[in-house]
Amino acid sequence: MDSTHTKEMYLDNASTTPIRGEVLNEMMPYFTHNFGNPSSLYEIAQVARNAVDISREQIAKILNCKPSEIVFTSGGTESDNMAIIGVGRALSDKGNHLITTEIEHHAVIHSMEAMENQGFSVDYVGVDRQGIINLDELSSKINSETILVSIMFVNNEIGTIQNLQEISNLVNDKAQGLGKKIFLHTDAVQAAGKLDLDVEALGVDIM
Repeated sequence: MDSTHTKEMYLDNASTTPIRGEVLNEMMPYFTHNFGNPSSLYEIAQVARNAVDISREQIAKILNCKPSEIVFTSGGTESDNMAIIGVGRALSDKGNHLITTEIEHHAVIHSMEAMENQGFSVDYVGVDRQGIINLDELSSKINSETILVSIMFVNNEIGTIQNLQEISNLVNDKAQGLGKKIFLHTDAVQAAGKLDLDVEALGVDIM
């Protein structure tokens, strides 16, 4: 077929998507006029500050959390890095063991590898043919040194949806038996806009 008659079809929406017209229209005033530093005191900066505060409140309602618990980052990779490396370093006096799965996004895998290089122990839980985590294996790997379990909500390659409530119950039961707190982190990038992200209902500590 003559290449001049071919039509490009974009099939990588799970990675990134074209900006919606509605979003672009909402953002245009901040691209063109109200672009001030939201930490400054002049007028357009305060307009930007107000927009950030409103966004934080709206997102908190979606996640069923406090606005003060929302942290804006550059994207999913930075968020995963901050969660895993941040918790690991902050709680290193409570334990040095982290758990994740074999099919996490590279952002999580690379963060775990970074923690291993810093002396932490990391276990990778297996999954079945559909990508569902083996709960018995997860349970067996949790020990007195475990401080964080990181399991993605929706897989970015095969679309598997993990039962976070069930995972949360298991982690909390094991933690209670050990007399400690074990944090549950989930990469929910692929779930956004598709599934309920109520962190209280899901039993997630960090999303």
